[in-house]
Amino acid sequence: MKSLRFKKMLLLSYKEKKARIIEIDSDIVVVKGDNNKGKSCLLKSLYWALGCEPKSFPERWKKANVIALLYFTIDSVEYVSYRSRSSSVLLWAFVI
Repeated sequence: MKSLRFKKMLLLSYKEKKARIIEIDSDIVVVKGDNNKGKSCLLKSLYWALGCEPKSFPERWKKANVIALLYFTIDSVEYVSYRSRSSSVLLWAFVI
């Protein structure tokens, strides 16, 4: 079985003029917080950055016109995924 490991995710919204870097590089990751603090949105963002379409996203997130960079490994080979909300482009690249 292949080993998928998330390293880091960068989310950028030009519209809101905000960015967030989320470090995920750990053997165990616990996502904890009160209601409406973004736990589900974080997981949906990971899913979306890999090229999938979550069933629902908060309307605010959709309007933010987000760009995502996701750094991850598959069997220790490093990849970067780029996805933009404003285009249908999904790009995966090897990290050299």
